[in-house]
Amino acid sequence: MKRLLLTALIVVAFIVGAWRLGQAQGQVAQFHFTIQRTDTGVKMKCQQGCAWTDLSFGLSGDRAQAVDGMGMAEK
Repeated sequence: MKRLLLTALIVVAFIVGAWRLGQAQGQVAQFHFTIQRTDTGVKMKCQQGCAWTDLSFGLSGDRAQAVDGMGMAEK
């Protein structure tokens, strides 16, 4: 009886987890932007989903720059 109850709880937990994952995936914002490499860094243009339209910045060495819907961001 305990084994059946444990199995049922695991199945319910799996179903609830899958349902919540499906909900989270349905709430992802839509972004559309282009990225162009330049001689000094990167140039980006956002057509949809961003608070910015044009964004450009330089990159030195192997440094990375985080970008989100609001523009340049910290990692």
